[in-house]
Amino acid sequence: MFSHLRLGQTRLSAHVVVLSAVVAVGLAGLAAVPLLASAADPLPAQTPAGRYQLTAYPDESGAMNMALLDDQTAEIVTVNPDGLAFRVASDAVTEVPADESYAWLGEAGATGFTTRGASDPAADGLVLSFSANGPLDYYYDHLIPAGAQVSFTATDVVGPGAFAYYQTAMPWENPDADVPIGFRFGTGAQRDGTPQSTVPTELDPYSYKPTRFRFDAAGMYCLTMTAQTPLLDGGTAARSLSIRFAVGDTTPADAACGSAAPTGPLPTPSGSAEPSPTGSPSPSPSQPTDPTVADWVVREGHIDAIAAQLDDDGLSLRAKYDVPREARQAWIEYDDLVLATPDTARHTTPTAYSPGDDWSFIAPPGSTYWNLPLDQQAGMPWAGLSTESPTLAALGDNSVLWRVDAVTGPGGAAAPGEFTLWQGEPQRGQQAVDRQDLPEASTRLGLPAAQWVPLHRHAHYNWSFTAPGVYCVAMSLRAETSAGQRLTDSEQLTIAVGDATDANAVTPCGRTQPYPEAVPASPTPVPGHGPVVLDAGVTSMVSTLDADGLNTRLKVFDAAAAGWGATRNLDEVIFHRPAALSGAAHHVPGFPTPVYGWSLPATRWDLTGIPPHQVSGDIRWSLAALAGPGDVALSAGETQRGPYVFNTATGHRDPYALWAGSAGGAANSALSWSFSRPGKYCITMKWQADLPDGGGTVADTRILTFVVDGPLDPTTRRDGSGNYPGPAFRHGAHTLATTCAQGGAATTPEEVPLPGGPPVETPWDVPNWSQTDSGAVILNDGHVDVASVHRDGELTTRVKDTTVEGLANKPADEPAYWHDPSDVVLQLLPESKMPVPDDPRYTFLGTPGSSVWRLPQTQQAGLLWPGWSTEHLEPGAYPEGIRWTLTAARGPGHFVLYTGGGVSPITQVFNSADGSPDHYTIPPATHAHGNWVFTAEGVYCLDFERAVGEPSQAHSFTLAVAVGETDPRLVDPSRCVDAGPGRTVPEPPNAPAADARGDAVTVTWTAPADGGSPITGYTVRLHGGQSPLVQETTAQTTATFTRVPAGTYTATVAASNMIGTSTSSAPSPPVVVGSGTSQQIIVALDPAHGGLLISVDPDDRQVVLPEAVLAPSGDRWQAAGQLRPVTVTDTRTTAPGWNASGQVGDFTSASGPVSGTYLGWTPRVLTQAPGQGVTPGPAVSGALSGGAGLTAGSVLGSASSGAGRGSAKLTADLQLELPTDTASGTYTATVTLTAI
Repeated sequence: MFSHLRLGQTRLSAHVVVLSAVVAVGLAGLAAVPLLASAADPLPAQTPAGRYQLTAYPDESGAMNMALLDDQTAEIVTVNPDGLAFRVASDAVTEVPADESYAWLGEAGATGFTTRGASDPAADGLVLSFSANGPLDYYYDHLIPAGAQVSFTATDVVGPGAFAYYQTAMPWENPDADVPIGFRFGTGAQRDGTPQSTVPTELDPYSYKPTRFRFDAAGMYCLTMTAQTPLLDGGTAARSLSIRFAVGDTTPADAACGSAAPTGPLPTPSGSAEPSPTGSPSPSPSQPTDPTVADWVVREGHIDAIAAQLDDDGLSLRAKYDVPREARQAWIEYDDLVLATPDTARHTTPTAYSPGDDWSFIAPPGSTYWNLPLDQQAGMPWAGLSTESPTLAALGDNSVLWRVDAVTGPGGAAAPGEFTLWQGEPQRGQQAVDRQDLPEASTRLGLPAAQWVPLHRHAHYNWSFTAPGVYCVAMSLRAETSAGQRLTDSEQLTIAVGDATDANAVTPCGRTQPYPEAVPASPTPVPGHGPVVLDAGVTSMVSTLDADGLNTRLKVFDAAAAGWGATRNLDEVIFHRPAALSGAAHHVPGFPTPVYGWSLPATRWDLTGIPPHQVSGDIRWSLAALAGPGDVALSAGETQRGPYVFNTATGHRDPYALWAGSAGGAANSALSWSFSRPGKYCITMKWQADLPDGGGTVADTRILTFVVDGPLDPTTRRDGSGNYPGPAFRHGAHTLATTCAQGGAATTPEEVPLPGGPPVETPWDVPNWSQTDSGAVILNDGHVDVASVHRDGELTTRVKDTTVEGLANKPADEPAYWHDPSDVVLQLLPESKMPVPDDPRYTFLGTPGSSVWRLPQTQQAGLLWPGWSTEHLEPGAYPEGIRWTLTAARGPGHFVLYTGGGVSPITQVFNSADGSPDHYTIPPATHAHGNWVFTAEGVYCLDFERAVGEPSQAHSFTLAVAVGETDPRLVDPSRCVDAGPGRTVPEPPNAPAADARGDAVTVTWTAPADGGSPITGYTVRLHGGQSPLVQETTAQTTATFTRVPAGTYTATVAASNMIGTSTSSAPSPPVVVGSGTSQQIIVALDPAHGGLLISVDPDDRQVVLPEAVLAPSGDRWQAAGQLRPVTVTDTRTTAPGWNASGQVGDFTSASGPVSGTYLGWTPRVLTQAPGQGVTPGPAVSGALSGGAGLTAGSVLGSASSGAGRGSAKLTADLQLELPTDTASGTYTATVTLTAI
């Protein structure tokens, strides 16, 4: 069953549907209450002003319940009262606008009292709306027929004037959010003199409709409100209650029904009246009648407060505002703008922080702060960033440098409090230092802050302030044209925080004060006596230029203090990453293997302390020297795919140009260090800059130390415990004891040999815009939207593609490339995998720590960023929005789409885990994003419908999604309709058998479990040559390769069905293919004698022990490994038995010899033929454990007379123990094996 969405809060955003957080109450089945109260009945207490829902719902007894729900706290105020009483204040007077869309309300200019609308942020008025929500997590659809609704009917209306109520739009659903739409009831006359018509108030189960009540005159209004719904048993559940409205401040609460208030003129209509859609736009859209100092005081709606434009004056930093109720965009200069942050944005941090819930990056525990949220919320600005302007196409680069230089108060005084601009979740434990959780800019961390923003980027942030007052945020943009001209613009954004700060009276900062000078802190290194090992966290390589020359040091982020901690000399730091194999995603050019070291501590570069005038040209950064076991690549982009500072695998070592005043990558990305082999690396980096006016060149050279642990075999996958089985490079104590600058040696290639065997297969690792076998486009990196559009007069759905490749291929007259949903496959790369947070708010995703695959609500480099959109529909075409329904979700796991997190409430838009059709209304002119989550790898078919009401239009479509390590090329979107629920890719086949005859190899295997969908074919690979030989088959379980070059080969098989392709099987035993010419070979065998042979595979005869580590006892170094398999074959017919033994000489190295007596073993029998009786030899301890070691011959295995004929494989677990005074080095010894 799919969960029912509870659209219960009035304060919804343009793309956040907030779940009504109603606490559960008793659902007693009470009889209907009397209608109007008699004079003898006690009057109900008056409900304080606030935001409420009048909600109705049936219970298990068949009775109807009516309750008042607080729309801000989401709590039930009262359930089944005898009556309700409200007051509508005198300042709620409004005029009927002249526009004909208001004609139902009466004559233009007619005054009356109106309850507050959903778009009105005022806290002192009454908001009352209808809903059929009921308490949180209470469901009643099993009690009513399919399609049944809950209706509300007003009767017995008594008052001193006409009375009406009517449905309105959400503030984002209609350019004019207060115009009557949908249901309505009135006792007065329309503009043409006819009685006000009635449209029944009927609500779908669990729905909410914003409502306004209007009264023509002050006085006491009384009425009876009845709610009812049909029941599944044929009956009807109904309940009535009386409601009293005291209209005007002078109307007594106990006034008689219908009595008028004391006479007097009506107050002047307030700024919260229904706005007139005619006339010129107001400079202050949310309060059109109030005079303001600034030309624009923005209190609500979507505004890209950081927006870049190219015009005749060069590069401009402005704000781009979607003006509410005007269906237009305005570009606003910062000197004409004030952003207002109301008290409704005020929050309090938890009174105590924990590793799972740490908000110290904003303020200490128990602190008050104001936050303009990442998600849109009614009654406050939704502030973001945009580099989407088409004018930016004239730039020569594909990004813009954005700096936040300083935050002050008016006149250059200190800011009222701290300022933090951030995305994502609050910092959580060790994830507190994750690159996704650091703020974009923070006065607590220190300014200036800089990042490169790609073109075509649209993002939103949380804007947090710790005190009310006026903040002047000094920001700048820098860019370079295609002609090489550097452009810049610096402006001050003015933000008024708190209701006590009168935004209308605030003068924009740039009018009265100069742009503040950016003053970065000068890092002073902490003296150290030994290396500092960094296993995780965020660091920044900060370069400064002063009288001492050019210096680069390392700042280390202190998670506990939520700020930058100690500064270190780079020569004293070891960057360490355990188990660093990346899983083969996004190969680095020239790397023959998956990448090691992908998630090293997040290291950035920072030149914000070097202003452009200090140097002539750019700072040059380059690789001066490298020592280590493999290749290294350093990417300064958002992913491992470049651009590269250097890449030794391709020979790219040209100096990389860094702009003075810039910083590395985007704020939510870091430099990506990629290594082709595990081990210890010494990397010498050089920074150079030319001084102005021919003042010479300054340089700084530093040796960086990296230690990367990981398996020797890059094709190895983690086991269930998260470890890599098999031989591995693991650091020893001495490896982390000395940096390269202090004399520590790098690992040699011989110490980490690359094992043989088939290369790792990563069929899911394809570039964005690759094609599937069926011709569909694979989308896996960048921004796309599932957009509702008009085509040929019909409502339809398209995938709007503004990825880099989409923009490169779009028609010249279009803003994007438009795909039909059946022509694309959306792909969640393996990097989208994440654990379910240990936070009760995320229990709907699964058990804490379990794996899910997520495309986040905010853009993450290297992943797809899908959203949804109605912004390309004509304004006003569908004022009630587009109803988006998930009709089915088929695949190996569940699909969840949710919004929010951090300081925003979490709202589930879709959740396939419980199975009923989920639906969500996308407001008009909306562009939104959420978190797309899948609980298992494989292929999903998501069936959707988008529809509008009158006239009825609907469009159904299916999105095909490939999740995790799934080959997207095999997905055919047009066949998604045939996939069944719960089906997945096949199991991988067992290891196949391979048979070589001449130059042909035949591979056979057994069909695996098909995953619930019939197997459509197999992919067979023959490994051993320059590249694998590949053959596709149908459902046959055999394949023959012909004309195979001479060599040794293994075979693997992967199975496919319509859902996708399995991982490959284990390899077959090796087979040998001849040179390609035929020869007759004759051999004579004397069966009376036969022979005894001991052998090892010539390609598998080297044992590499991991680096020795200090024993827990502290008195010895130790390392463990395994002898490679030893085969003993006895074909002697007399079967005399045999004995296999081994002996080792001394270990040798450049540091001198080490006795072989320190090596011991424990023999084991791996396999033996039927009828054999092979037993392993006794364990032998090394000298430090009291044994003689292996310098004397030691038995590996034996067979007694009559029990040895056949072939057996032996091995031994090796244990090397060395004295603590053994010199550092790489030691080698030879084991001699003998069989007699």
